[in-house]
Amino acid sequence: MRLPPWLWNLLASRKTKIALACSPFALCLLVVLFYYGTHWLGCSQAEKLLRDYEAAGHIVDPEKYWHPAANARDDLFQDPLFQREWKDPALVRLFPGHTKIFSLARRLPSMEPRLAKPTDLANWVDPPAADDRAAAEFLLKEHRAAVERLEELRPVLARSKEAVWPVGELDDRASVAEPMMRLRYTGDAAGEISVFHLATGNSDRAAGAVQAMFDVVRLELEPKPGPISIMAADIALYKTQQVIWEGVMRGGWNDGQLVAFDRSLTALRPQEAAVKSYLGEIALLRSQTQWFLCSTRVFPKIDIHRPSGWDLEELWETTKDSARQFRSPGLELASGVKAQREFMEGAALSGGATRERYSPQDLAKFRRMEGVWNPHSAYLANGAQPLGFLATAALRMESVIAITRTGIALERYRLEMASGTYPASLEALVPRFLPEVPSDPFGTGPLRYQLCTDGLPQVWSVGGNFVDDGGLPHITLDQGDLIWITRPIPGFTERDLRR
Repeated sequence: MRLPPWLWNLLASRKTKIALACSPFALCLLVVLFYYGTHWLGCSQAEKLLRDYEAAGHIVDPEKYWHPAANARDDLFQDPLFQREWKDPALVRLFPGHTKIFSLARRLPSMEPRLAKPTDLANWVDPPAADDRAAAEFLLKEHRAAVERLEELRPVLARSKEAVWPVGELDDRASVAEPMMRLRYTGDAAGEISVFHLATGNSDRAAGAVQAMFDVVRLELEPKPGPISIMAADIALYKTQQVIWEGVMRGGWNDGQLVAFDRSLTALRPQEAAVKSYLGEIALLRSQTQWFLCSTRVFPKIDIHRPSGWDLEELWETTKDSARQFRSPGLELASGVKAQREFMEGAALSGGATRERYSPQDLAKFRRMEGVWNPHSAYLANGAQPLGFLATAALRMESVIAITRTGIALERYRLEMASGTYPASLEALVPRFLPEVPSDPFGTGPLRYQLCTDGLPQVWSVGGNFVDDGGLPHITLDQGDLIWITRPIPGFTERDLRR
């Protein structure tokens, strides 16, 4: 097909040639204008977000939010014992991997309590010990440095009312998270030590280690909680439930110790901590915004190396992939502002009134949000994902507390009864051992309870799938029930827990 004369003359004209020669420069100019324009747009929206939060009374600077404790003596992380443990690498750390026990023994079970079968400590060592007591004494001896460190830290943990997370200059999120995770390791070590003391019949020292675990959970929940501390508290509380259960199975607790455990459980407020934890996210906004602007790469990394010639189809796919990777920091920042506002709308009620707790309905809504959430749009907050996580963790911790308190009440009832039997229903525990029959935090009425044919009780919550699985232990966070059991489950082995 021949071009019309007028079009041919237009293409051959001097003006067209000049325009074609200048087009690359014009394109570059447009790219630069686009970059700086969107950069200005993103920065202005981020600044407006910070101003709005400050006007609402929130703190957007971590140094102001995690301010020093009014009394330095009350700050766990300023205590000389903790400082020595924290800074001196020569000292034995209180968590697996830094003690000899890591190479000598397997950890405590990390899933549900082990199907009402007492933990066999004799198989923890190689070669296996003759009995549990011999194994526990051997492990305690090897674990002596960690035991001594825990004994030193226990009074510090107990009296620390304000744990002010240290905030660094380079990465505020990491500097806040590190001591929180450090506390988690302390709780893990206390759990191991408690079981060893139970196996040797020293219930007082075992109970002291359990109280240290409770202090760790309290410190993670009370002083300026954040999503990371909620995660750590969720794990630590679950570990505490396992150790208390282990003592019940071994008959290692007396009534006074059980009462103290129940008192510590009732003092915990995981719902309040989870609802308030978004304040910790807000406190990191200014530093997170600055970090984002300094670290974001504008242009994608393009690999132009071709070992054997050029494949046009491959080149086209690479070009499309590079185009998808092209990111304007300004637009991403503006998208992050939008994500943070949506995060706040989910975490707080309209008009700025904060929620009192997360409900199963909230959890279901947050999970639906996760299904349509764009993970690349949430750079100032993790958006729907932490809301679903926070709601799940809060409800799960509430369930663990309710189940454990019920288990403690059942054991106290058995200890008080001359016949050593358990009640036919949970109503028999009220009001002597419980103020009321605990409800299932996952919104399905009271906790499930049955007295099995062998006279042993079973208590459970339906868990995060909102389905009553008949008291079968959970395999994943969204399958099975949260349980307190005192008997093996027919046809259900520990291998089922680890599928």
